Amino acid sequence: MKKTISQRFFLSLCLMIVGCLWGSAAWAETATYRHVFTAKPSIGSKVTLSNVAWNISATKLNNFQAEYQGVQFGTKSLDGEFKLTSSSDWNYNGKTKITEVRLWLNLGGTSVTPTVTIGGKSAISDGTTITKKSNISSWTNANKVTFTPAADGNTGVIVIDVTSVKAGYICALEIDCEEGAPSPHYTVSWMVNGETYTEGTPSTDVAEGRKVKTLPTNPANIGSNVFMGWTASEISETPAGAPADLFTTAKDAPVVTGETTYYAVFAEATANGTHWEEIKALPEPGRYAILSDSYFMSSTISSDRFKNGTTTPQISATTPATL
Repeated sequence: MKKTISQRFFLSLCLMIVGCLWGSAAWAETATYRHVFTAKPSIGSKVTLSNVAWNISATKLNNFQAEYQGVQFGTKSLDGEFKLTSSSDWNYNGKTKITEVRLWLNLGGTSVTPTVTIGGKSAISDGTTITKKSNISSWTNANKVTFTPAADGNTGVIVIDVTSVKAGYICALEIDCEEGAPSPHYTVSWMVNGETYTEGTPSTDVAEGRKVKTLPTNPANIGSNVFMGWTASEISETPAGAPADLFTTAKDAPVVTGETTYYAVFAEATANGTHWEEIKALPEPGRYAILSDSYFMSSTISSDRFKNGTTTPQISATTPATL
């Protein structure tokens, strides 16, 4: 049968559409992580399950039970829990964007309740109720619960937490993931007294939206100026108080959003209080008196040579000493 021009055009258009769909599917290729539980796993940090490291904790964890095709947690009279936490942000075969999580669970007691969080956001369950399925021959015959990530919660650390009233069983899990757009990384520099500071191997490469993981070793005091912490803003003059963003731990560090420099902050204690400044140069050479309440100590004598200011005419508890 001879094809008309319009028929040829229609066939070509169909082939083009199919080709576009295939190309789109190939671009969004999905990798599926699967682990089937056939034995009681170890408890602890970085436990490998099917080539992925997990942090595993559990309450009343028991052995694999063939009748239920799963590892038991909880008992006939005691509640249980089985918790899996990825040891770092989820990454499986280079794919970091989670699109679906599936759990196969079984019931031996009263109830089993699973939850999944990704990047701190709760994934949405399909609402499957876990029922008792005994004498099954495969994990695929257990109850399957499907979780869909929240719209803004498909990357990061994944936590799978299953609790039970009396006995429950975890049979298998699957995680579908795609290659997410990588977060840009920025350079973090550390400055002390106008010089780059790297003591203690601090974090210098940080992904956007993250914090530094490691701070430098605290720098030594500069003269009478004591190190107090780090700030993201270079201090050009002596402020009345501490910088608003002053931090001393990685937990309290600001979120990195671009190329960043952190500056060491020092404080000089005086009779009138504490002044905050970034030290640009070493103090002038000289002799100093260390004064605290009514006691003083010359910088050239040992610490057991304290004298009381009230009994030494040339020393005052309120007026700086000159030695």
